[in-house]
Amino acid sequence: KISRSKLMRGLQENGIGTQVHYHPVHLQPFYGQHSIKLENANKYYSTCLSLPIHMSMTKAKVQFIVGTIKNQLKTLL
Repeated sequence: KISRSKLMRGLQENGIGTQVHYHPVHLQPFYGQHSIKLENANKYYSTCLSLPIHMSMTKAKVQFIVGTIKNQLKTLL
């Protein structure tokens, strides 16, 4: 297992910003405190990571991001 926070730090050190999006709906403040247990939604949220993506990304930038992720995973394994 690889810690999401360690991967995020490693990518940030290489100039790649990441974020965590898509909080499970049942955990949104609008819905208040419910006792509902949606384990798969919680598991996804605890491990997901949003990578940079936008219309003007060059192929070179994509390759840099992918290469950096591969290197970070090798380092963290």
